[in-house]
Amino acid sequence: MHIQNTGQIQRPTFVIDESRARRNIAMMARKAQQSGIQLRPHFKTHQSAEIGSWFRDQNVNRITVSSLSMAEYFAASGWNDITLAIPVNLRELDPIAGLAERIRLGLVIDSEAVIPSLARRLTAATPIWIKIDPDYGRCGIHWQNHERITNLVKRVSDQQTLLFQGLLVHLGQTYDADSVLQIQTFHDRQVDMLADLKRTIADITGIVPLISIGDTPASCTVRRFEQVDEIRPGNFIFFDAMQWLHGVCRADELAAVLLCPVIGLYPQRNQIVIYGGAVHLSKDSVTMAKGERIFGFAALIENHEIGEISRQAPVIKVSQEHGVIQVPPDWFEKLQPGDLVAVYPAHSCLTADLQPAYRLTAGRPVSKFRLS
Repeated sequence: MHIQNTGQIQRPTFVIDESRARRNIAMMARKAQQSGIQLRPHFKTHQSAEIGSWFRDQNVNRITVSSLSMAEYFAASGWNDITLAIPVNLRELDPIAGLAERIRLGLVIDSEAVIPSLARRLTAATPIWIKIDPDYGRCGIHWQNHERITNLVKRVSDQQTLLFQGLLVHLGQTYDADSVLQIQTFHDRQVDMLADLKRTIADITGIVPLISIGDTPASCTVRRFEQVDEIRPGNFIFFDAMQWLHGVCRADELAAVLLCPVIGLYPQRNQIVIYGGAVHLSKDSVTMAKGERIFGFAALIENHEIGEISRQAPVIKVSQEHGVIQVPPDWFEKLQPGDLVAVYPAHSCLTADLQPAYRLTAGRPVSKFRLS
């Protein structure tokens, strides 16, 4: 990855390799097309109207977001088929209804209690997805509770302005898998579970639900999607150290990196300290075999070229502004205070979210969504 105009960088800066990101987008679009399913990428990873336009070049015309404010931001840049993939917040019902009158805004629910408010306030026909919990334990109706899910399908279908779409699932456990085989095995088991639930709903109600799943590890490693209608990966546009460690992506597919100034060199303990801490990287981490938490892995920058990501250079500690990196002894022959090192974060989504803006490797800034 070649970085231009590094002399202009003064503080932790999130840098994106556009060519790599575009290749990653093309890869996912091609996989979806070959499987005959819809790609609805999750834009919470990049949160940028300009980067979003790169997806249009691959004929992507529908997206996923994680907040109403983000939905409004992307609607303003021309996206008119957006799924808000978090259970509906009734305190935002008025602006939700307003946006649903202008675009096709998909909503997610997991409770009958929200239906009266939605039916009363929504005047435009609004797609509704039922959130399913595949033993992830975050939100959604547990997949084994067929009776409750089926009753909710009926309740939604009875409302004039609510258009039942199907079952929406986030297979978050794939991020904790430690091998590609484990990711694929988990994905296959969960998809079989969803297919069984789909058949039950169809038999009882006569309604055949769509199945929408979303996670980068399975989306990248499963060869062909079967029994699903839509995928919603997001992280794949940038990838990160976690995906690289688990074999989900190659090093040359890592498309985003945090460039951090060196502010301390400590050869006696084989550590350097960077200006780049929790407020830049986040505290997302990957747990290694011996139980240690790693917040990213670093690479040297020489002659404006970022070297290979190194397992021998983990970010072992972050505080608010500081990051501590364990490094090989020979790094001290190549670094001085004020030099830049490249850090591939454990999880790129939260690192990107913390940035006020991005920079392309060519040196040009890229704006992004910021909550006002």
